[in-house]
Amino acid sequence: MSARPLATALLLEPSPHTSIASSLAFWTASVTTALARPRVLPTLLYIGVPPPFATVPRRSSFALAQRMLTGLYSLVHRLLSPAPTAAPPIDVRIVFLAADDDAADAAAFGPVVSVDQLADTREWDVLLVPRGEAGYQLQGAFLAATASPGVRVYYVDAGVPAATETEDAELAAASEGDEHSAVAGNHPPPSDCDVM
Repeated sequence: MSARPLATALLLEPSPHTSIASSLAFWTASVTTALARPRVLPTLLYIGVPPPFATVPRRSSFALAQRMLTGLYSLVHRLLSPAPTAAPPIDVRIVFLAADDDAADAAAFGPVVSVDQLADTREWDVLLVPRGEAGYQLQGAFLAATASPGVRVYYVDAGVPAATETEDAELAAASEGDEHSAVAGNHPPPSDCDVM
C-alpha cells in the first residue's frame, strides 16, 4: 500500500516586475528552495503564483498565461532533473493567485483563485512561504482559510529582484518573442519528429 501524497502548497509573493522573464527570475530562489527540501513521501505540490499581468478579460491574457505557465513548468523541470531516481515522485500543479478576493470572484471556476479558495480546496500537510512580510501575509491568509488541522509551515528564500532597471529590461528583452512548448508526462518524443 502506497503512502498518501504529502499535500504541499508553495505560495509565491507578487513580483515587483511586469515582465514574465523578470518575474520568473525573481521567483527562482523560492522555487529552488522549495524543491530542494528533502522528500520522504510522494508529494503533491501546488505552486500558487500571482501573475504580473491582468487576468481579465481572459481572451487578452491567454497568451501571457500560457507563456508564464510554460516558463514555470520549465523551471521546475530543470530544477528536478538532477534529482536522484530513488527520490519519491513529485506532482507539481501551478495555479494563478488573484491579487484580491474580488478578482478571484470575477474569475470563479476559472484559472485564477484567491489564497482563501486555494486553502479551502483540500486537506493540506505543508505550507511553504517566502521569508519576509509578503510571505507572512500569505501565511496568515492561508492558515485563516484552511480547515486542515496541523499544517506545518516552512520558509523558503524570498524572491530576488533584478539589481537594476537595466538588468530587468535585459531579462525582459531576452525573452521577447521566444516561443516555448511544455510537455507533461514521461513519454519520449517520437524519433521522426522535427524540432523547429
